[in-house]
Amino acid sequence: MAAGAVSLGQLRVHSSSSPFFSGGSGRYEFKSRLSERRRPRRTAVTVRSEDYSATSSTSSSSESKSTARPSNMGDGKSSTSRKQPEHLEPFPAHFEMKHADNREEAMQLNMVELTHGGYGLLYGSRIPKHFFNVHGFGETDRGDGADPWETGSYDLALEDAGIQDLNITQYSSVIAPESTKITNEEAQAFFRHGAVMEAIMSTMHGVKGDRITAGVGRMQIRRKSDGTTIGGYAAEYEGHAMTKKAEEILRGDLQGIFCRRFDPDEYECFDEEFTIRTGEVERAFGTVIAAICFTSYVFPVYPRVS
Repeated sequence: MAAGAVSLGQLRVHSSSSPFFSGGSGRYEFKSRLSERRRPRRTAVTVRSEDYSATSSTSSSSESKSTARPSNMGDGKSSTSRKQPEHLEPFPAHFEMKHADNREEAMQLNMVELTHGGYGLLYGSRIPKHFFNVHGFGETDRGDGADPWETGSYDLALEDAGIQDLNITQYSSVIAPESTKITNEEAQAFFRHGAVMEAIMSTMHGVKGDRITAGVGRMQIRRKSDGTTIGGYAAEYEGHAMTKKAEEILRGDLQGIFCRRFDPDEYECFDEEFTIRTGEVERAFGTVIAAICFTSYVFPVYPRVS
């Protein structure tokens, strides 16, 4: 899809080849602001789409810095010659532990003696459970140092999103099959002042006169033969595009992830959703954010084998 008629100024391109896109899923960074006429000051949107199969081609626009940063998911593969594992791999015998097969086994907590005294519980890597979507915009005339947005417009964007009193840490872009979406109102029950909140987040900064856009898109993958949900992926957009264009780029990035990792004859995408925020910066500094925020976690337990 052709880019809109805009003056791009000096453009820096980070190419990332993909067999899905006619133009690859490149990342673009702007070093001068757009010269087209200004749009309405702010827009925000969360879009959900019907189930789809990622089989059509999409091109990224040169209006964007779009990022899809998935880590390898345990049962997500990119080639038809590699199959999804149907069960958990057993631990080596010298680990002296196993996956819990039932609730009774799960209650047999694995206590480990610590080297310098005391005991601890052995758990597996935690799995994000509940999540919700947010977006925010902030602008201010105050900003200092090398990053004038950090304690000004970025903080105001967090406040607009309602997550200003949490310590945000960022994930890459894989969503567990156990993850469940909740509403923003339901998420409030998990909030504690100063608590850590982990998120898949997109952030875009700008200066007076800029249009700035941040967005996150997500999808889930399931196996066609039995409907088993494999898990999900997310992609982030940071740039200057309007909301509709940002959604197109995010959808293309998600479909690219799907095509690189899965055989479309055996798997399909569903539960596609986009959260996008656009703002026109009228003060010295402005920031938009869009995020998928996680509020709770499941810890796999590994009973000890005698």
